[in-house]
Amino acid sequence: AALERPLGESRALLLPGQTSAALGDIALPLAALLSCRPLVGGDFDALAGRLTALVLRMQQPDGSFASTFTGRPDASRGGRLYGDGQALLALALAERFLAEPSRTEGERNAFPPIAEV
Repeated sequence: AALERPLGESRALLLPGQTSAALGDIALPLAALLSCRPLVGGDFDALAGRLTALVLRMQQPDGSFASTFTGRPDASRGGRLYGDGQALLALALAERFLAEPSRTEGERNAFPPIAEV
């Protein structure tokens, strides 16, 4: 979470001086946060929710994903096989997390509405 920085109207995990984030640089940390949540608890739910919202924002009308984010989704289409798969994995994990009956309202509120996932 120490690397979370503003990027346009959103927030992403960025190294100092970095001005854009690749789809995988957003989706893989999200997948890791959701996968490790049973071990670390809810300390990173708000960050996971923001990353989920960013992945959703990067989704294109045809269902594919922008390859990079610079404050707005980049519409480039090349070389995204892994990034698209990572985004789908992260969104599937977010949906599974939110669908668990044991989730509290506060946990759910940290994420975009489940209908968007």
